[in-house]
Amino acid sequence: MSGVRGWRESSRYRTAAASSTSFSSQSYPLDGNNKTEEAENHQKLTTSEGEQSGQASVYQQQQEQYVGPYVLITPNETRRSQLQQIAQKELDDLERWKEEHRPGPIQLVPQRLGGKESEAQARQKQQMMLMQSKYQQKHKREEYVKAKKAAEEAEILKKKAIQREKAEILEAKKRQQEMQRREMFLENQY
Repeated sequence: MSGVRGWRESSRYRTAAASSTSFSSQSYPLDGNNKTEEAENHQKLTTSEGEQSGQASVYQQQQEQYVGPYVLITPNETRRSQLQQIAQKELDDLERWKEEHRPGPIQLVPQRLGGKESEAQARQKQQMMLMQSKYQQKHKREEYVKAKKAAEEAEILKKKAIQREKAEILEAKKRQQEMQRREMFLENQY
């Protein structure tokens, strides 16, 4: 497992070493532009080495630990603190926005509500409606029971009619068989 990490680190430095040797191995003609190009190349080399050392330090901060079959990667503390600062700033902005856009107090002109009836009349009306609603519920229940009974009776009458038709058909078959038997009997007698 550590061989993989070693390969990663060495490959990173291998690319850096290859890029630095490519600049140093190039030959330029000696003129005024050559010195400025060399200075620019030197600056590029130092910045790329600085970036690589920064990547290495980030890599050192965020190390892998091998615990059995699992790989534990420690969190990057600087990245975590940056994310927490951003989240805290957004929460503060939200609180500020809520505070700025809070609705103000409502000011209504006082009015007399409830119409022109007195309180006693309104209570009496409510009492009457309550009693009527009780009677209406009772009447509705009775109507429902009556309708249910009527539906059941209609179903029973329908079943009786079907059975009556079946009985009549059976009776007709019996009569016909009786007639055929009599005819057979009369034929056998003569």
